Amino acid sequence: LLLERGPPERLGGGKLAQYHINSNTNAQKFVKHILSDRPEVIPEERATGTVLEPLRSSAAVQELERAGEGIAPLELIGAVLAEVGQVARSVLDQHEQSRCLCETTVESVQITESGVLRMCTSRFPIHAAKAVLATGGCQPLPTLSSLVHQAKLVASDDMITRA
Repeated sequence: LLLERGPPERLGGGKLAQYHINSNTNAQKFVKHILSDRPEVIPEERATGTVLEPLRSSAAVQELERAGEGIAPLELIGAVLAEVGQVARSVLDQHEQSRCLCETTVESVQITESGVLRMCTSRFPIHAAKAVLATGGCQPLPTLSSLVHQAKLVASDDMITRA
């Protein structure tokens, strides 16, 4: 089960493509870590023959490869990660015991007496043995007693996505 707070098209890339900050990521290394075969590592990592292999021909990946050792723009990194997200979603949706639910917010996670996780979501409760949570750029602002100071608060996610 994969839950995503955002819409399906943002799965994997989040808001990264909208960030108005500079990247410090080497384009070639970024692609390598997603799409290269690494038989020398344990466990072995492969993209060849997997659902990721078709991404090697995507326009965004090819543009990153052309950038070589240059800096990868966040817009392209976000596009590639969104393509990876779509691959993950399609794999999950092909299996009857797996699902990808977009536009679903996890509001709380509790451990029951039996050790099962109970997640309250914006859609319905979910029970699971394990969960991995990635909170992304969700930052609720605190409430300040001074309205003057409250008006000056800006979450970092808002700051880096505004021009």
